[in-house]
Amino acid sequence: MKRKAWEYVVALRRDILVIINGIDNAGSYLWWDNTTPNSTTRHRLQKILQNAVRDASAFGVYVVTRHTDCGRRSHKKVSDVNGYVWTDPYNLNVEWQDSRFVWDGDQLFQGMRHELCPCSKRDEPLNHHVIDDFIYSPDVDPSFYRMISHVLSDIRSAIEEAGDKKPRSGIREYLLRCIIQLNDAIIPVAVEAHIKSQSATEA
Repeated sequence: MKRKAWEYVVALRRDILVIINGIDNAGSYLWWDNTTPNSTTRHRLQKILQNAVRDASAFGVYVVTRHTDCGRRSHKKVSDVNGYVWTDPYNLNVEWQDSRFVWDGDQLFQGMRHELCPCSKRDEPLNHHVIDDFIYSPDVDPSFYRMISHVLSDIRSAIEEAGDKKPRSGIREYLLRCIIQLNDAIIPVAVEAHIKSQSATEA
């Protein structure tokens, strides 16, 4: 892993650890609760995810959004042959299964979302079906891509677990999975391989 990518992974790990350390189970038997509310954790995780997705583009990993028919007449006029209109913050001018990138079928999100469809010239978001696709440049190490896409997906899952009145164990579970994956990326030797080598040395 190159130095800049390593620094990205280390910084992301640090940000996630801060969130984990701030999560405590709510004291349901007390009339007061001084623990960090889920809404605050959710907001912080959303910011981490937003920044991590943005910064991953520096290493050839992108998230682009397909907007399916939003119901406006303008959608059909500007959509591609598959009926999609794209949100592409990187100005890649990407198209479905664009041969310039690798498409492994991984998605950060798929479902209904209240946001602006690019087919509209008005600043009027509405509920419609969107798909956030992971894509990456052909020169990116596939193992690095898989690690990043899995970690970002787990952060997304942690956000979903941070709903009001939801147990906080679900948040911790996904974030700890992130830490395990980031640890494996940061340390050159996988834990199991290290244990095996140490056992062989002692023998």
